[in-house]
Amino acid sequence: MRLYVNSKIGNQKIYLSLTARSKLELLRKLGNRHFNFGSSESFSINDVVAEPEANITGGVGAAIGGVIGLLGGPAGLLIGASLGGIIGSSTNTSEKQLVDNFNSSHI
Repeated sequence: MRLYVNSKIGNQKIYLSLTARSKLELLRKLGNRHFNFGSSESFSINDVVAEPEANITGGVGAAIGGVIGLLGGPAGLLIGASLGGIIGSSTNTSEKQLVDNFNSSHI
């Protein structure tokens, strides 16, 4: 998961180098509710938004599993693709849950 703020000048995403599971944890790490990035722009903890960092789709996971499964022949291909799809889908679900938890947290 990546944390960012939207720049009020130029409407760009500015990514934080910190990670946190909630806005309260981010406040503890920053030590203040307000911060800036070497510019004149000031931001609040409440301006911080989380987004998924990795987007491993079930299709990508299935393709990786399928390639690995080629070593095991046709049965290995099917099993590898199925397991890869499940792993890819599970990764996306976990990442989305972390993002949702951060974005719904309050200080």
